[in-house]
Amino acid sequence: MEIDARILARIAKLERRCRMFEAALLVLVAAVVGVVLTGASKPVVLKAKTVEAQEFVLRDQDGRVHAGLGMDEGMTVLELQDDPKAHRLILALGPEGRPFIRLTGDKDENRVLLTVGEADQPHLVLYANKEEVVFQAPSKP
Repeated sequence: MEIDARILARIAKLERRCRMFEAALLVLVAAVVGVVLTGASKPVVLKAKTVEAQEFVLRDQDGRVHAGLGMDEGMTVLELQDDPKAHRLILALGPEGRPFIRLTGDKDENRVLLTVGEADQPHLVLYANKEEVVFQAPSKP
């Protein structure tokens, strides 16, 4: 009987330890989850003198693209848009080093083009609806 009492006492002691370990584990898991959730809600801020990439994309909180900076067929291009299909402002530098500015309407139709041609001369074209030219300077491209 004395052995039975010692065994029961040891079992009770082991059960208390098990409950303590369970409680400690629960606190640890809760702390880890809290740290992860707190860290996930803060934006990541990177500080650097130089950032290199082939393309930069600016998205709003809903994932819609509003701007892009990158390379397109040898041109350096900055695009501002209000809809993924409507590039409202395009600033570009061609492979030959000639600048290009394009302003568009609601349906991504040209409204204004400003370029510098091969002879280093500026060229301006203003459009009405459906790509109809209303003004061009110089009159011959």
